[in-house]
Amino acid sequence: MQRSEGMSHREINAWLNRTVGIARVEDATISQLERSVQTLSRELERRSRRGARAAR
Repeated sequence: MQRSEGMSHREINAWLNRTVGIARVEDATISQLERSVQTLSRELERRSRRGARAAR
């Protein structure tokens, strides 16, 4: 995401935290952190598929 969208690490973390509902990582539950990983994985997979289609 950082390379493809030009987003900084900070912007990606802020997006992810907003999406999952995490105010601070230090205060996040295990469930929230797991959802954060799943959300990021899905987004990266989605972008990967989109990039593969564009390369055809």
